Amino acid sequence: MRIAILITFLTVVMAGCGIFTPRNQFEEPLFIIETDRFSFSKLLENSGENFTSLHLDELFTESFTYKDINSRGGLPYDKNQIKDRLRQIESEYPDLRIEWVDSSFTRKGDSIFLEQTGYAVFLDKNSLAPDFTGSSNFALARSTGWQICRWIDMPSGNEKSFFAPQE
Repeated sequence: MRIAILITFLTVVMAGCGIFTPRNQFEEPLFIIETDRFSFSKLLENSGENFTSLHLDELFTESFTYKDINSRGGLPYDKNQIKDRLRQIESEYPDLRIEWVDSSFTRKGDSIFLEQTGYAVFLDKNSLAPDFTGSSNFALARSTGWQICRWIDMPSGNEKSFFAPQE
């Protein structure tokens, strides 16, 4: 009698908890892997360092400045203006591909200076010819992780930079 009750109890427990049935919903992953649409992680590869975060809100320092040599008479843009422009680029060009060409870098304490970093912007990821080209100088600072604190863009030709905020 005890064995029959034990077998019945185990059968009810096994059938009731659904251990052998497939799930209808899957658990959300603990970490969301964010794609680096603008290839900013490539900027630090030559120096052997990596960005700790590629979220646009955390990628730039609070004192960040962006300057396009062909617009605004040399006046810089701030962090919020460049973040808004990068978000606009993401929504307008879903197949965007950006390639950063190797550059020379200088390390001074907790700062890295990247000089003449060439870039090619492809609006279609399968395109062979770039739609925009140019070069940039970057200053990167490390606090808890690496962040961009200055970006000076020099687009090819006399056109406004692809990255420059719209006015």
